[in-house]
Amino acid sequence: MLLRRIIRVNYRKQNFLQKSKEIMSSFCKKHLSNLLPYFFIFSILLFFALQPTSAQSYAGFSKLKMIEKLAIFIDWPPKKLNKSETFVVGFIGDEILLSSFLELIGNSRIKNKKVVAIQIKNAKQVKNAHILYIADERKITTLDAILREAQKNSVLTITENENLLLKGAVLSFYKTTKKIPFKINLDTARISNLSISHLLLQEALIVEN
Repeated sequence: MLLRRIIRVNYRKQNFLQKSKEIMSSFCKKHLSNLLPYFFIFSILLFFALQPTSAQSYAGFSKLKMIEKLAIFIDWPPKKLNKSETFVVGFIGDEILLSSFLELIGNSRIKNKKVVAIQIKNAKQVKNAHILYIADERKITTLDAILREAQKNSVLTITENENLLLKGAVLSFYKTTKKIPFKINLDTARISNLSISHLLLQEALIVEN
């Protein structure tokens, strides 16, 4: 009798564990895909919360990871993405940052494309880029022409100078003690034919032209 009870208890325990695994597996399949975007949003916010105040905050590794995370919430026109086998990130105004970025790219991929980085010196170079990172606009004299070309060619322009949002940039980071570390010009995004996820928009300050 005792042996039968032990066997019965073990059977019920195994059955309970099996059903628990099935329930957890079913839950993950149904809900994990919905939770992933929120995880990436959180990781972006955490990235800025942990940024050091020294020059290390502009290191190539940090910029690469930030760009990778932001790109998840941006949709480029299919024609733009299918035009090239690589995902091109252009830089303006910081040769040290570009050099560091190039060293760290490795096998990084955005939108399932290998990431390459180039230095932008004139408007003609912009049309092949997917993202244009403006680190220091003072080092270039044709910025207005570059921003116009970026809009015509669906290039996501990112800057560290929020004043450029009113001149044609799409997204700007700025120093703040608040939760929201970036601003987005939604009008410019629409003109550039870029679609930005509502998950990213609800975490940003929206700027209007």
